[in-house]
Amino acid sequence: MSPLAWSAAVAEIPDGGLPLARRATPEDCRELAVALAVLEVTRVELKGRLLSRGAGRYRLTGKLFADVTQACVVTLDPVPAALDLALEIDLVPMEQMPRVPDGDGDPDDTDTVEAPLIEPIRNGSIDLGDIVYQEIAAALDPYPRSPNAALDLTQAAPAVDDRIHPFAKLKALQPKPK
Repeated sequence: MSPLAWSAAVAEIPDGGLPLARRATPEDCRELAVALAVLEVTRVELKGRLLSRGAGRYRLTGKLFADVTQACVVTLDPVPAALDLALEIDLVPMEQMPRVPDGDGDPDDTDTVEAPLIEPIRNGSIDLGDIVYQEIAAALDPYPRSPNAALDLTQAAPAVDDRIHPFAKLKALQPKPK
């Protein structure tokens, strides 16, 4: 479950589409920072539109903006990131969700990289908060580094003494060449 309680009821989406403009509260940002395991989230803003595609299907298009601060993987210094993400997501009722390939090698399983993102509509509701959470989580740098971060490689590992090496006793058991 997403820390953002943003949703849209499909029954309230008019034929011309539903404009969206959501901004996270400071409390939403704190909860999102905890869920994402980052130092801070200071802004999350969704601007877009939900459009009907017929047969109970919809498409979310728009932009997602987020200001996030992560910890540097080397120094733990704050590393700010400003996310500006374009959204184009198909939304389908849960019962119409495409079958997920099980990876058993069945040639009927198709999994293409170019496939559009598809999210489920559950009980007549679109969970915009979960979509926002997932998009931000996927866009974060998995290894954020401060511009000043540097590893001191001169102290990598101590030299290994062959006499105290874990396999030294096994080496002593090997037959001597003749």
